[in-house]
Amino acid sequence: MNRIETVFESESPIRIDVFVSTAASVSRSRATQLLESGNVLVNGVSSGKKTKLKIGDRVEILLPEPIQYEVKAENISLNIVY
Repeated sequence: MNRIETVFESESPIRIDVFVSTAASVSRSRATQLLESGNVLVNGVSSGKKTKLKIGDRVEILLPEPIQYEVKAENISLNIVY
């Protein structure tokens, strides 16, 4: 599992889902999934996607390892029409 730890340093508050998508380089929907599964902690506590970060908040993002799929080729007959 990859871990990203960062401290929010901006003067203006920002929603946690926007911050996570930027910090972890993931889409907003993936950031929401991470928040809902408890893989994002703000100051050591799990939070909702609408939480606004304040200056000095510590954010920990746990990114699960990607699932490896095995793709096998099949021998199928194809009729190629020109």
